[in-house]
Amino acid sequence: MVSGGSILPRLADLALAHARPVLLVTLVVAIAAAILGAGVGDRLDPYEATDPATQSAKTTTAIEHATGLEAGVGFLVLLSAPGDGVRAGVYAPAIRARVERIVRIVRMDPAVGWVGSYLDGGGGAFVSRAGTMTYVAARFRSASPKRRQDEARSLTARLRGIAGVRLGGSAVAFAWGNRVVQEDLRRSELLALPVLMVLLLVFFGGLVAPLLPLILGGLSIVLSELALRLASDVSSISIFTLSLVSLLGLGLAIDYSLLILSRFREELRSSHGEVPVALRRTMLSAGRTVCFSAMTVAAALAVLLVFPEHYFFSMGLGGALVVLCSGACALLVLPALLALLGDRVNALALTPSWPGLHGRRRVRETADAAQTERSAGEVGEGCWYRLAMFVMRHPAPVALLATTVLIALALPFTAIKLTTTNPSTLPLSASARQVSDALERDFARDPARTALILTNNARSGQLIRYRAQLQQLPDVSHLSAPQRLSSRLTALEVTPATPALSPATGGLVRRIRGLHPPFPAGVTGETAAFLDLQSSLASHLPLALALVIAVTTIALLLMTGSVVLPLKTLLMNALTVCAAYGILVLVFQDGNLQGLLGYESPGAIDIAQPVIMLAVVLGLSTDYGVFLLDRIREYHHDGLSNEQAVALGLQRTGRIITSAALLFCVAVGSSLTSQIVEVKEVSLGVAAAILIDATIVRSLLVPALMRLLGDRNWWHPHILTNSVLSRTHIESAAPGRGRLP
Repeated sequence: MVSGGSILPRLADLALAHARPVLLVTLVVAIAAAILGAGVGDRLDPYEATDPATQSAKTTTAIEHATGLEAGVGFLVLLSAPGDGVRAGVYAPAIRARVERIVRIVRMDPAVGWVGSYLDGGGGAFVSRAGTMTYVAARFRSASPKRRQDEARSLTARLRGIAGVRLGGSAVAFAWGNRVVQEDLRRSELLALPVLMVLLLVFFGGLVAPLLPLILGGLSIVLSELALRLASDVSSISIFTLSLVSLLGLGLAIDYSLLILSRFREELRSSHGEVPVALRRTMLSAGRTVCFSAMTVAAALAVLLVFPEHYFFSMGLGGALVVLCSGACALLVLPALLALLGDRVNALALTPSWPGLHGRRRVRETADAAQTERSAGEVGEGCWYRLAMFVMRHPAPVALLATTVLIALALPFTAIKLTTTNPSTLPLSASARQVSDALERDFARDPARTALILTNNARSGQLIRYRAQLQQLPDVSHLSAPQRLSSRLTALEVTPATPALSPATGGLVRRIRGLHPPFPAGVTGETAAFLDLQSSLASHLPLALALVIAVTTIALLLMTGSVVLPLKTLLMNALTVCAAYGILVLVFQDGNLQGLLGYESPGAIDIAQPVIMLAVVLGLSTDYGVFLLDRIREYHHDGLSNEQAVALGLQRTGRIITSAALLFCVAVGSSLTSQIVEVKEVSLGVAAAILIDATIVRSLLVPALMRLLGDRNWWHPHILTNSVLSRTHIESAAPGRGRLP
């Protein structure tokens, strides 16, 4: 753990002695990162959430090795024909000629290894019930999802001019997602920046200070995108990581900048405008808080690395990188900016209430402001002070009420239904969604439903008996003849009578796996992969939770010197997460706010988003907890009672935490304009959690529980008294600061 008594003062001295060189190097690095990281989205991979150790993944790999083709149909061309009857529909000479042209174009693509259509004699499978639609199916040669996505994009361009054609399949959906994620990011950032600037102007009351958080946010984002660009050369990084990087980069840069800027302005007043003294004190206090926060949040997100799926690995890596970049910018670049600006950070003030309107004279005139604020707090002035004292006069009722509200918000979480990313979750305007809906609604057999069974060393008689068992299972619509893939491997295709990913289809897959034939057999397909993903997440989640709990506990223990406060923080964080999950279910699963947020409810929550939210929300909740608890610790360390420390801590940080939460929600909420429902889910969930944490938890529940526990808040085992724990507190105390900051 970084010691506040060693590195942070040196960073302050570096900023004071070499502010211009530090900023010049930063500018050069930022320009290089922007150039080298440009177009990073085109290099990132599509959504890929498969555990290689699961049955569906192993079966898919075996099929691809045996055939040289992807296991399922990755590219679909849906052709609509006018007319009501079969002869006037897809079998009309003009339509048949169009189908032949489509087949010819698709077969000419070297990336395609198999093409199927009604021209091959499989009319029942490839023609709609009404005879007015048909589709051409293609399977790409074995390649990475990124390669298939790029091939689908190329093939799409060659088919674009054919009338009545709509394109679908997983590869087309991936290509659509790659493009839309980048478009959505640009739009959300353009929407968020003006709003953030206005709110920062209101918060700081000047024109200079509000620019600093936005500068740091942009810097952390370009640095993180460069890191992702480099990481994509050695590993699979999901395109959705860009959304998380943008969300956290801007939000955390604002959080950390607000904390340091506010403390610097406060220290500038109390030090008679002496910039070196103010900056050193700021780094030893707010800088220490940022350091703890950044490492804790980064560690919480890095916990996602324990999941074997590429998607979670990407999110964990990208999230940890952007948090560390935001923290580094706040601790390296912002001090240099403050050292260079000095009291001019308050320049161009819009109201006379802020120091800096009249230069250094104004700063010196308010030299005793810190002591005045302390006295005001002690006599009951300040809205946050009064709120804290009110709560601590009625701690039990307030704690009970706040907990009841959080539990009520969390109740819908008990009815959560899960799904996974698939074409049916895309907006209606996406062609892949239109094709998926048409196949599900109008065709007897939908390739997405198919459960593919791979058998190994099965003899002819055994296969016959096995097929008979399969035919007797409920919800089986069609069972193919055995297809020999190699001397040992034989495949069977089972088409369920129910939609893919539905509970009934999931039950069918489980029954197939439960037959236990006298030879090895594996099941793959969209539904089988989803069931395996559920199992994989359930098996790895306990380890992830244990690591998050350990990281949070250790960080808060070192920061506060208390064993009780970390445990209490974990409990409140858990309530916040569950409440956010409940809101997610109410909005996206139950379909509330569809018109306002511009989405169509899939009737379930994407299974990946609660896991991502768990890491993000636990990290950010701890982030705001660190802001408040570290200030309370300062006052308690200076000898104030538990109640006074809590009240003054909330008085000094309440406005900062609330403002930071509001600004973070603007940065996060701008992603609600995304066309991708999964992005909307995580954006709304994180925003809801932040608001809950900054209001109900930090303003009500924390002071209530601090009052109920009293001095027991600061208890720790005697063995830690002379350990590195106490040394950390001694080192972090600002030199020469016996009084309150």
